[in-house]
Amino acid sequence: MTFTNILLLLGFIIVIAGLAGIYPAVILTSFNPIMALKGAFVQGTRGNFIRKSLVVFQFTITIGLIASMLIIGRQMNFIKNKSLGFDGSAVLELRFYGEQQVIDHYTAFRSRLLSNAHILNVSKHGQNVVGGLGNGWTTTEDLKGNEISTSLYSLNVDTNYLDTYNMQLAAGRFFSSSMPTDTTKSVLVNEAAVRAFGWQKPENAIGKRFGKGDEARQVIGVVKDFHFESLHKPVDALMLGYARGGSRLSIKIDAANIDVALKHLEKEWAASFPEIPLDYVFVQESIAEQYGNEQRTQGLFYAFAGLSLLIACLGLFGLSIFVVERKVKEIGIRKVLGASVSGIVGLLSKDFFVLVIIAALIASPLSWYFMHNWLQDFAYRVNIPVWAFVLAGFSALVIALLTVGVRAIKAALVNPVKSLRTE
Repeated sequence: MTFTNILLLLGFIIVIAGLAGIYPAVILTSFNPIMALKGAFVQGTRGNFIRKSLVVFQFTITIGLIASMLIIGRQMNFIKNKSLGFDGSAVLELRFYGEQQVIDHYTAFRSRLLSNAHILNVSKHGQNVVGGLGNGWTTTEDLKGNEISTSLYSLNVDTNYLDTYNMQLAAGRFFSSSMPTDTTKSVLVNEAAVRAFGWQKPENAIGKRFGKGDEARQVIGVVKDFHFESLHKPVDALMLGYARGGSRLSIKIDAANIDVALKHLEKEWAASFPEIPLDYVFVQESIAEQYGNEQRTQGLFYAFAGLSLLIACLGLFGLSIFVVERKVKEIGIRKVLGASVSGIVGLLSKDFFVLVIIAALIASPLSWYFMHNWLQDFAYRVNIPVWAFVLAGFSALVIALLTVGVRAIKAALVNPVKSLRTE
């Protein structure tokens, strides 16, 4: 379900629910008072059907929105707490766009940054760890040595990348500054690549070849899967090469002293590269931006669920007045005959109770269908819990009974003599 479709759907809901809430007031003001008191319309089949249909419609929308809100919140909480396979907290990505001056003086600049105790690590690499990776075709080999032509994503990193993001190895080793051939002849792959190429287990990937001839490189290690794209997509095969150049720095800083670390970074950058603008973003912010559409959807559902509930309660309150006015003499007679306040409240509320239950039975499969389709857009998602529909229906029922109960209690407390005095 796209953001535009959600807006259109919610706009339709608000217009219809608004009209439904206005309906009782229009009907009440249009009746001849004498005819209304005699029940000329409301006791007819058509009047009862419209009244009950409006209640069911209003609470179907409300219960559906509440259930959807709960499911969206559960998915967003899952996204927020799911391990991405790396630690991007307190890591900022500095973009220098391949400026040769930064590449040439990187080692000295890194040393100056690390002279501050609040900067914990620095790594130079190509693409962003969060999205933006390119892919291309290459060749490798299966377990029998047969050549495979394949497409996979690629990311160029230096020897400090693994520690900066606290990534883990499944087999082999990472790039090492003590191994000069790592810069040109070595690569790593992720666990998804092991599965994709039929290598069965990470250890079998060690020594496998990528490319041909002088360009051939061998796998020296396997990195545990990490999500370099959003959870909308599964982790794909990835190859990590050595970054001899680069376009970005990842800087791990002390989360308790972010301001101090940033001031040191700004000072050293201005001293080292005064002609190059300092451009950085926190990795956690980049991760959050991946789910901007979902967060807007969640906010809309919260807002419109509340608004829909308010409209439904207003409509229900108007309809409860409608019903009480129709039964004012019946209430008076029942009180004279000894009926209790609770009994009268129950009499006036039971019809609405049934209608809200019907609305819950209609709303549950509808909201399940829409939420099921929405969740299909995520490769990693929660199961739709039954309790979301139970809680939504129960919440609507409690609010409905409280809304009707206010008017019902007021009617039940009226002196029966006053109710029966005039025609």
